[in-house]
Amino acid sequence: MIEAMRAASWYGDGVDSSEKIVIAEVFKALVKVKADYGLSISGQPRLTVLKSQDWPAMLASTLTHGLFGTYKAGSGREIALISTASRDWENEAREALEIALEDIGQIESLAGEMKSGSVLIAMELALADRHVCGLAIEELFVTLIRPDCLTRGVVIHELVHLSTPAVFSAWFEEGTAYWISAHIRGALDGASWEEFRNTDVMFSTGTPEDGVQYSQHSDAGFILYGELAETLGSTTVGEHIRSVSGGSSGTQVLESIIRYTPPDKQTEVRNLIYSRCKDKDRFGVDIPCRLPL
Repeated sequence: MIEAMRAASWYGDGVDSSEKIVIAEVFKALVKVKADYGLSISGQPRLTVLKSQDWPAMLASTLTHGLFGTYKAGSGREIALISTASRDWENEAREALEIALEDIGQIESLAGEMKSGSVLIAMELALADRHVCGLAIEELFVTLIRPDCLTRGVVIHELVHLSTPAVFSAWFEEGTAYWISAHIRGALDGASWEEFRNTDVMFSTGTPEDGVQYSQHSDAGFILYGELAETLGSTTVGEHIRSVSGGSSGTQVLESIIRYTPPDKQTEVRNLIYSRCKDKDRFGVDIPCRLPL
């Protein structure tokens, strides 16, 4: 990796402050993905896909081809965005990086600031076996993306997962990711949610075993956040999303929605939530219906 860096054209004129940050974060990323990570409670490997790649070679390619950039977060921190791939998918890695650099500011404004010094985006064809286009690994600030179904929406969606709070419920995690992605891309302008759902490839993801439940919960959360944005505005909804802390996704999520709802909108928002969580046959059963007083 060091030799690859020294041979790169960007290295020849010296290293500026941003490049120093990137170099350090590339080596930190190598340590993270090569660490003995991913053992589930049962003791079985959870993320074998991480262990199957030649990460030193892939990250050497990152340095050789300059597949990196930095952005200044709202707090003033400079965060590195690193992209990598095997040699067959370097063009896709660059495309994903360009999308991330373009949209990371809007993602942060709605979902919150990345808590790591870097985000690693890796092209991974093996995700086809899981029937998904992307996979976010929040603990490592790594997202794997299938190069054969790379889109702007997929990149935004996975970066949202790395930025939003770790709340373990599909309706919150997937609903917010779908809504933020659609909002940033302007995909909902002039279209109903049904039209969006029928044309957006991401809604077809999920393994065959849990695909139906996944889609129901994703739909429920996506529709809820779309309607909240129409009622309260995207800025207020973003404040709510950023306020949710990790842990249970039960009443704390609903409490946060109510907390960021102006008094004159309280009744409308409460009725909206009730209508979503009670329509179980259509939207799933995952949204709790008990609202704070």
